[in-house]
Amino acid sequence: MLRRSGREAQGTRPAVLKNGGIEMVAEEMKVTAGGQPVELSKNEFLLLKHFLENAGKVLGRDGIIRSVWGEDYYIEENSVDVYVRHLRSKFGADSIKTVRGMGYIMQQEQP
Repeated sequence: MLRRSGREAQGTRPAVLKNGGIEMVAEEMKVTAGGQPVELSKNEFLLLKHFLENAGKVLGRDGIIRSVWGEDYYIEENSVDVYVRHLRSKFGADSIKTVRGMGYIMQQEQP
């Protein structure tokens, strides 16, 4: 007979976002790539979460800023580019692709 921990037994396991080898447990602010933990800043974490939730969709810079940081938060558009560059350095250059004139896309991948 298997026994589960309290949180699992109550049916409240934390949601896991997955795309390819990237896994995120947002409630616990944990991210792994290929099973290895990855350290992210708060802004990198928020941006990665948005990409994982919208994998396969092209996301424009303005929409990213509104969705991730909100309309009341001031952030330069090129800051998105900087955070994307940081994510690419941690997850690979092909993890997030540039769609010229439109924004960025994280391709939907199988694990």
